Amino acid sequence: IMHADDPLVRGAWGNSSYFATQWESKAAALKWMLDRIEGRAAATETPIGNVPTPSSLTLDGLSISRDALNELLSVDSSDWLAEDRAVGEFFAKFGSHIPPAVTQEQKALAGRLTRATVSAK
Repeated sequence: IMHADDPLVRGAWGNSSYFATQWESKAAALKWMLDRIEGRAAATETPIGNVPTPSSLTLDGLSISRDALNELLSVDSSDWLAEDRAVGEFFAKFGSHIPPAVTQEQKALAGRLTRATVSAK
């Protein structure tokens, strides 16, 4: 964003800085999302939604091993189910103040996670 005389934001971080690396990783995720909307990026269906396939991400400029990438893109249904239970307990504190659509989605997620956990055993 530029003002007539002075830039509002400068992005001269260099390739080795923390900020440049963070920007590149966020840009890769945004690129995947936009490509996915346009039907140009592949995804793996999981109980929590679609997750990028390793080959569908543009990782230029990022140093990440294939094993680390696979771990990042994996969904452990047991871990997510434990988190879902904690979210359910948190929602319970608010009683009827939680919108029904939120409660329904949380229950639907729990069902998907339970089915995935049972089928994985």
